[in-house]
Amino acid sequence: MLPPLWGLDAPLVAAAWGIAFLGFYGVNTASSDPIILLVAVVWLTNLLHRVGTAAMNRTVWYASYYRSHAFPMLLLVAALLFAAVWMGLYVVGAACMMYAIMPLILLFLSVFPMPVVLRNALRALALAEGCQAPACYFSFMIEPTEAFLQTAVFALGALFFLFLTERSSLRLNGRFLQGEKASFCTIASVVLFFCYWCGAFPAHTHHWTDVSSVFKTLILGLACLHLYRTRGTRLPLYLSFSIGWPALAFPAILALFFHSNPHFFF
Repeated sequence: MLPPLWGLDAPLVAAAWGIAFLGFYGVNTASSDPIILLVAVVWLTNLLHRVGTAAMNRTVWYASYYRSHAFPMLLLVAALLFAAVWMGLYVVGAACMMYAIMPLILLFLSVFPMPVVLRNALRALALAEGCQAPACYFSFMIEPTEAFLQTAVFALGALFFLFLTERSSLRLNGRFLQGEKASFCTIASVVLFFCYWCGAFPAHTHHWTDVSSVFKTLILGLACLHLYRTRGTRLPLYLSFSIGWPALAFPAILALFFHSNPHFFF
């Protein structure tokens, strides 16, 4: 369980979806530097959130581990902060960083006091925007002002939002959503499934045709989220909390393997 404890689960999702978007947008050649920067920023954000939560709430499952490893955790946070700033200023360049402005703004806004639902929405959209940013930059067809308005990024953000909602319930209440909130998420999943299906298998004149592979992958993401909700209740709390992000990365990893095969699902 060491990778989740050291915050490596969320960067896995960022790397998987970031690379998958390169294929979704038809990018054949790209530098790995923006993906590395994306992973560093997500890892840094995840660790900061975990450290802050462990400091304020001793009941979370990783609190004792973070308190006993406070010095190496803070050292890692400092190293990631230095690496992210250095890569952003001197490696990636200003042209690519233009695509990171909106995710950083959304992430900054989520720090202020607000309802948990709104905070999860901002963070979900920020992560989706970050995953899409390298592909938008290397596609040479999507301007920074247009990247925020892409249909695919809102679709991915909706999937992330449902996941973060369940994860917040695990962190705050020690269990998955129940009652009316669980019913609301189920209805939202059904609506999203319908939207993803319309985007994945459109008519020839449909404007989503060029990113239909994104929606096919997101359908798998909804399936993984459903399994996480239904089967995660049978697992210990720490295990349910740990496998959440890898489950969300699984559809993107499948897309990486099979996107180039025209006879496969993608």
